[in-house]
Amino acid sequence: MNRINPVVLIIATVIAGGVAHADGQQTEGFFGNWVVTAVMRTSGVSAITREEAATYLGTPVGYAASRAAFGSGYLDSPSYRKRVVSGGNFLQENRIPLAQLGVHRPRVTEVTVADRSGRMWRGLGNLFYVRDANHLIVLVKGMYLELSREKNSRPRH
Repeated sequence: MNRINPVVLIIATVIAGGVAHADGQQTEGFFGNWVVTAVMRTSGVSAITREEAATYLGTPVGYAASRAAFGSGYLDSPSYRKRVVSGGNFLQENRIPLAQLGVHRPRVTEVTVADRSGRMWRGLGNLFYVRDANHLIVLVKGMYLELSREKNSRPRH
């Protein structure tokens, strides 16, 4: 019988951006309450203007195992698909360097929010990038917005 070394499991979980609990539940590092704090940039193709994007400032956003929410829109029982994107691939796919979005590492984690059937959620906030533990970058109608973690945040339910 093969046994999993708990130290290896914890290290692998932390590297993947989550936290393992004693009960076996996984909590993603991006779970919590966020707020839109800045309009960042566009790759040149956007369905909204910078002024229209500014109307999202202050909008509450939450990601949890039970619900994903952006403003008044939400998805119950979401799944989160993560992939690591190199700076070169990000530039090729989005026509903007990571550094212009405040990411000063050679890669970034992209997260897609999907519904129970595995289809990408159609709500705002359905695609985001983990800049660091306290900031996400969300793509809304072709405009990048910065999300900042609320102090002492817990996942929205």
